[in-house]
Amino acid sequence: MFPPGQCNKSIQSRETLTYLDLTFKPHLTLHIQKLPADLDINKYEVKQCFCSNCSVHDSHQDCKHIGTVEAGSENNDDVTLPIDIEEEDRNFFFKIYARSNLCEEGICYISRTQTLTSTFISMSTSNTTILEMI
Repeated sequence: MFPPGQCNKSIQSRETLTYLDLTFKPHLTLHIQKLPADLDINKYEVKQCFCSNCSVHDSHQDCKHIGTVEAGSENNDDVTLPIDIEEEDRNFFFKIYARSNLCEEGICYISRTQTLTSTFISMSTSNTTILEMI
């Protein structure tokens, strides 16, 4: 086990790829690259956050839990979460958290997608993928 306060640095120091598949909009699929098995991640939690200018430094008080995905088999490189977006013309992004006994309070922030709007998604062409890596 890591000493208290060290787990977030260890888990967050990993590069985690997250991307949105917009092929079947307004039904999105969020893909999350799984972290290494030695970090003992058992679930990934996703929140959708709304904001006005969506700076990375904003406090993200307007977030809602939209789903939890089991980490599953080590044979799969990623996990997916289907998401239906609301038809609001607001800026939003998704924050991804990992659940592990190596994290303080059992949960560590690991990724954030780029900022989107419902208008952008509805205007995007088919087979669009938006990638984000931290």
